Amino acid sequence: MKVEETINKVLNIPKELSRNDNISVYNALKNSGYFLNFGEVTEESIKNILSQKDKQIIDNWLTYSENKRTTSGWYFFF
Repeated sequence: MKVEETINKVLNIPKELSRNDNISVYNALKNSGYFLNFGEVTEESIKNILSQKDKQIIDNWLTYSENKRTTSGWYFFF
């Protein structure tokens, strides 16, 4: 799986989680190929691809981040 494809799937994790109550963040990351491409998926590569995406992806992550009940894991920090 290409790194760009993996990042696109990672960026859509909040949307996937909102549609499917039976999936964990871990499984969503696993399904995205993130663990296979861990060394190549950097903050910079995510930022570069995210900057080309629709604002809705950012809104999905902000909503997910605001609804988290823990301080660990993936979220947007601003």
